[in-house]
Amino acid sequence: MSTSAFDDGFLTPDEMQDVRRTLFDQGRVALEALGPEVLALEGRRPTPERLRSLRRASHTLKGDCASVGFTELSHLAHALEDAFTVLEKAGEVVSGGQTDVLLSAVDHLAAGLEAGAASRPGPDHRPVIALLETIGALDASAGAFVLTPEQAASIEQGRRAGRQTVRISVAVTGRNRKAAAVLGALLERAELEEVARVAGETASRLEVLALGPHGAAEVATRLGRRRGLEVRVQPWRESPTFEGPDVLAAPSREGESVRIDSRRVDEVLNLVGEMVTARSTIAGVTADIAPVLSEEMASRLSDAQSLLERVLQDLQRSAMRMRMVPVARVFRRFSRVVRDLGRQSGKRLVLEMEGEATELDRAVLDALEDPLLHLVRNAVDHGLETPAERREAGKPEEGRIWLRASREGNQVLVEVADDGRGIDPSRVRRSAVEKGLLSPDEAGALSAEDSIQLVFRAGLSTAARITETSGRGVGLDIVRQNVEALKGSIRASNLPPGGACFLIRVPLTVAIIQALLFRVGGQHLAVPLTAVVEIARADSLAVQRVGPRQVFRLRDAALGLVGLGPLLEGGEHDPAGQFVIVLQSSLGRFGILVDELVGEQELVIKAVHDRWIRTSLVAGASTLGGGTLALILDVLAVHRAALGDGGGITHG
Repeated sequence: MSTSAFDDGFLTPDEMQDVRRTLFDQGRVALEALGPEVLALEGRRPTPERLRSLRRASHTLKGDCASVGFTELSHLAHALEDAFTVLEKAGEVVSGGQTDVLLSAVDHLAAGLEAGAASRPGPDHRPVIALLETIGALDASAGAFVLTPEQAASIEQGRRAGRQTVRISVAVTGRNRKAAAVLGALLERAELEEVARVAGETASRLEVLALGPHGAAEVATRLGRRRGLEVRVQPWRESPTFEGPDVLAAPSREGESVRIDSRRVDEVLNLVGEMVTARSTIAGVTADIAPVLSEEMASRLSDAQSLLERVLQDLQRSAMRMRMVPVARVFRRFSRVVRDLGRQSGKRLVLEMEGEATELDRAVLDALEDPLLHLVRNAVDHGLETPAERREAGKPEEGRIWLRASREGNQVLVEVADDGRGIDPSRVRRSAVEKGLLSPDEAGALSAEDSIQLVFRAGLSTAARITETSGRGVGLDIVRQNVEALKGSIRASNLPPGGACFLIRVPLTVAIIQALLFRVGGQHLAVPLTAVVEIARADSLAVQRVGPRQVFRLRDAALGLVGLGPLLEGGEHDPAGQFVIVLQSSLGRFGILVDELVGEQELVIKAVHDRWIRTSLVAGASTLGGGTLALILDVLAVHRAALGDGGGITHG
């Protein structure tokens, strides 16, 4: 990056940093909008107004980058602006190859901004600028190779070893022959190794990049002329690849701002949380002194407390809305993801999105992007069939993927669904047995619905092969872990007549939760209200010991029962006279024994330092009225501990 034109004293370093931070934030927003707009050009003849709008956005980026001394980025934005001008003058349908080049330019701009934000060198933009300058010469049949990092590394290793990269186009003009079948023989004849295949291939035509010991002229001579074949061999002009972060991954959000710095928003929310705690304290004090006050004074105090309650609720809602963003912020990135996955896999894909205006806490939404990306990749690789398979099954050649979002109370539901082959319960059970995750008897006792949930078990995969898209050892168990870290849940199901659906439930925010408070051995504890199924009074006759574990019978159903006393180092409790709270985790339902129910309350979650409490069972803590500390339990961790895979709570 070049140094700033303002470094000679017009602005102080701190002022210059503020200007650059503003540029980064504005640039991210602009590029997040520019990417889907560019993607929408593919296969269409855009109106002059639309291209002029894209050109204006590029012009603004060019000026912003130049103003802070990012000369290379400014040149790239200028080349992108000129490319839109060329397309406007041509007035033709925008080809896939042209779209590749435009999207690559957007990727490079995003990577350059991220590099500038981190004060590190950005990618080399010269190759993509060169392609932008020739965008008018790209036709619909000549796609641009935009390589993955692995493919680029293979070509670089070949170059160092003295091998050359050529671009081969094969078109079959004779009958009963397919280009893909012919290609293998041609590559073998010319001692070539395929590196990448251009998207948009057909049965009669395809293009590849290949590595070999010979240049384009020698390869053309070796292949010669063949009846029924048109073969073109060209030297490969380096495509716009770069070393850097995956542009599909969410950029760092630290210090991001719209009108104010996001850290200040968090500070406001923390203060609101303290006020919620203070409200509970005032309510307790009011209840204590009310009996000794006159009727008039007690009424005035009650009215004042009610007013404070309403104002604080409004303030809390307003503060929470400052963190809420529409899910479209993440959803719209998947148009590009699905397009690229379709081109890589040779499958025809359509993405449909619903509920993009649904709002969610920014931190929750950002944390959901990786799980959603994995689920979409999984749908493409495992769920959706090839066009030929879909034709044989009587389905449209285009496979569909749905991203849906909706709100249900204090939760947001996000669905990833497809109309593919669905999940075969028997195949999942068989895989679980083969991998030693279940015994044959355990697998045979599972229902079809429960069998499908096995896909979230670590080490289970039904993939027949490893691909670049999925099946790389990082399974759906990681998706479940990421969702549960947000205090959410995920379930899989099959859709009639065919297809699969993954339903994610997450809280609107992870800062404030509705919780059920109770006491065990004098310690205040809480669990998220969303995990509570029901509450029952424990009957000593209904509690039985089966081996080392306790079982609680509820309406002819046997549930595992957890006494929190041992986990809290307080010894076992007599179940008589206690309550059982039935909870739901991803491992199933279970009950916990408690001494006393306190009630429902809105809690502000605070992190607990390891110095004070060393455990994996506590998700956080909250201060109640009067300064009492309540520990918020991690429901899944408690369930695992009860099954013998966890530890107790140790107070430091």
